[in-house]
Amino acid sequence: MSLEIEVKIHNLALEEKVIFTKHALTRSIERSISLKEIIFVLTNCCVIEIYDSDKPLVSYLVSGVTQLKDTIHVVIAFPPEDDYLLIITLYEPSNLKWDMTFTKRIK
Repeated sequence: MSLEIEVKIHNLALEEKVIFTKHALTRSIERSISLKEIIFVLTNCCVIEIYDSDKPLVSYLVSGVTQLKDTIHVVIAFPPEDDYLLIITLYEPSNLKWDMTFTKRIK
């Protein structure tokens, strides 16, 4: 399932079919992460968590690497039209909360 989702994310990102929430745009500015870098991350990301209970849309936490080799986490969702990505938020993961690959939470 996540491989299908990843391919869909990669393809939509490559086509730049991405919409940012106001929150995501604010976070990208605060964290100095360019929209170009976010698109790049989404073209090479992997799904690391699925939030089935999120409302109104199921959301996905993805992890990817920027062109500068920094890891970024992005929370995305697919609106009902399913023809674009909705970027909900993004951040640079902390090594205090994530393993060294930034794909598994430290318990």
